[in-house]
Amino acid sequence: MTAAPEIILYVFVSLFTLLTIFTVYRFWVQRSVESIKYRSPGFTIIGAITIWLLIIIFMLRMNVDWFPCYISLWATSLGYPVIYVVTIIRSIRLWFHYRISEAKFRQALVHVSKQNTVNQSIETAGGSFEMFNMTGKTRNRPDIFSLNEDSFYQKRHILSKRFLAGIFIAVMLAHLLIIVVIQVFSVAYSFKPSVGSESGAICMIGWEYIPHYVISSIYTLIVLPLLIYRMRDVNDAYGIRRELLYTSILMVLSTIILILFLYLPQLHFISTVVSGIVWSAVPLIAIYALMVIRPLVDSYNIVLLKRWSCLFKSKPNLPYTREAMELLLQDPILFNQFKLFSVTDFTLECVLFYECCRNSRFSMDVKELKEIYLNFIHPEAKFQINLSERTKSELEALAHQEKFEPDMYLDASKDIQDLMYVNTFSRYVQHNQNSKAVWEQV
Repeated sequence: MTAAPEIILYVFVSLFTLLTIFTVYRFWVQRSVESIKYRSPGFTIIGAITIWLLIIIFMLRMNVDWFPCYISLWATSLGYPVIYVVTIIRSIRLWFHYRISEAKFRQALVHVSKQNTVNQSIETAGGSFEMFNMTGKTRNRPDIFSLNEDSFYQKRHILSKRFLAGIFIAVMLAHLLIIVVIQVFSVAYSFKPSVGSESGAICMIGWEYIPHYVISSIYTLIVLPLLIYRMRDVNDAYGIRRELLYTSILMVLSTIILILFLYLPQLHFISTVVSGIVWSAVPLIAIYALMVIRPLVDSYNIVLLKRWSCLFKSKPNLPYTREAMELLLQDPILFNQFKLFSVTDFTLECVLFYECCRNSRFSMDVKELKEIYLNFIHPEAKFQINLSERTKSELEALAHQEKFEPDMYLDASKDIQDLMYVNTFSRYVQHNQNSKAVWEQV
């Protein structure tokens, strides 16, 4: 390798390493922010580190003569499956979160208490929802839907970290077994250093790579497209499904470009530095940007909106102010629109709790007040909300003493309203910044 390409290579590797360290660290720091939390931060970081290793190994192998060929084989055979499996796990978690959120919404409709029937169509982030029939008191009416009957809710254990980690480890052990068998029977890719005499690309061909190409084809042409198809009507507020779709497309293109560079003699005249950047660095960096950098930027956009909301006031859409949220909560149509948005935001529980507290503010019905506790506060509540330890302890003490009073949820309602303002409402405002609807015309 000449001096100039070698300098470019080491500068690129150094800069990308620094970028990876910084973004992965910040991603982990921001893991409690909703735009990152629902992206499975642990698995995302595993995928990000794998992408970094693949880029470093591929770039060095294709441009440094002393790099052993078997490392490329192991990196390719294990690295890409890690990215595939991480993408699949993140897709499944999104799918289940969304379906369970929908199921909770349907369950909530059964127990909504309103005097008049409301039929309306509400435009949300995903388009148009044909709204529900909300009748009068429904507590004596038989349920038309039970959350326990929903198949996704029944299998919600799949969302647990332990279950997903077990699946990840099992799948990766299967891939590891395949590469070990290949390594045992391979001569060209033995643990003895193998130096390509012609081009660095020689280390990427041979029967040893056939299992990798077959497995990649199964993932990119069958599993991921099927999963994306099954999730075609999922429309989360964080753009995770769109990110997963773009990631899947980039994986397919990356594999195709790799095969073209390796097996088409017409492309062998291209410098190994150029080809290495094209077939490995560019697609993988694009995936990294979608997986880590873009969600990280979105998480800080929320912070900017919260701290400097004046920057957004010039737009004619919904402003990010307490007054605007109060108007929204008081207007039945706007509130239902906001509630439907919370389904895509996975914060439906908070909105439902606020609504129940508001409707029961002057209620003396002990049964109704107790239902609120069982549905939202109890440790096994199906719509469990996050409250401060102090507020939660106070409510548990009152419930234990069977003291269900109209004002018992005042503090909890204020806490949840604050959470809605800094979380759900801020994202709702961001959605409205790109919406065609103008706040003053609503």
